[in-house]
Amino acid sequence: MMVSMMMMVSMMMVSMMIMFSMMMMVSMMMVYRGMVFMMMASMMMVSMVMVYRGMVSMVMVSRVMAMVCVIMVFVVTVTIMGSGAMVILMMMDRTVMVSLVMVVVVLMRR
Repeated sequence: MMVSMMMMVSMMMVSMMIMFSMMMMVSMMMVYRGMVFMMMASMMMVSMVMVYRGMVSMVMVSRVMAMVCVIMVFVVTVTIMGSGAMVILMMMDRTVMVSLVMVVVVLMRR
């Protein structure tokens, strides 16, 4: 019983840590790269409108999915890196965001 309780607590702690780090990352990104996020959001909105209208809907959906996958992979890698992620993010921030934007642009162009 105690072991299961401990497991539950540890799982809760881990999930809380991950959530907190994600929140921190998101807030940092918002502060650092508000413009980039606005651009990405507008791109997403445009593609969503395209999907809504049914214009090459499948292509747009696949693009959106690819963008989401890229963002998810980025988030997961940063969270896995752990507490050092903040410092690494501080240093790598610009290059990472530039590469992300490049990927998004390539996806949009295709």
